[in-house]
Amino acid sequence: MGDPVQSIISIFVGTCLSLILKIKDYHFIPTRTDNVEIHPQTKEIYRVHPQFVKRYSLEEYVRGGQDWFMTYEHIYNWTQRKTKYPVLCVKSDVQWKYGKEIFVDFLGQEKVPEQYVQRDRNSTIDLIPDDMKDEFTSILKDATELYNSLPEFHIK
Repeated sequence: MGDPVQSIISIFVGTCLSLILKIKDYHFIPTRTDNVEIHPQTKEIYRVHPQFVKRYSLEEYVRGGQDWFMTYEHIYNWTQRKTKYPVLCVKSDVQWKYGKEIFVDFLGQEKVPEQYVQRDRNSTIDLIPDDMKDEFTSILKDATELYNSLPEFHIK
């Protein structure tokens, strides 16, 4: 799982890159998920309203004042929900340290794949315009606090 701020920035970086990727017929514009209703106690999605799906920009996301990607709910579900099967939770910025634990111990592979190499992130807070940074990080405050409270690696 990724840092909430970096994760959401990466979605909008993809949007900025869509001009470049247009050549490859790749068109990506984030889609709102405020078309769902979350049960207040269980935090599960229990109603979807597809008529509210809308494509939008970073500016609209910030002006909306809420996390339409439901980042907190995703992190909560991945890390806190009881399941009948093991769930591997690894923070993406340190996942490279845990190659053996991920591939050999958890997935039962013979070895860590050679392609599993660290790549630099290109989604930093510096990509957010200065006049939007505070509002942007405020939207992701709860998700960031939950993410920061978690260990780098654990199996639940």
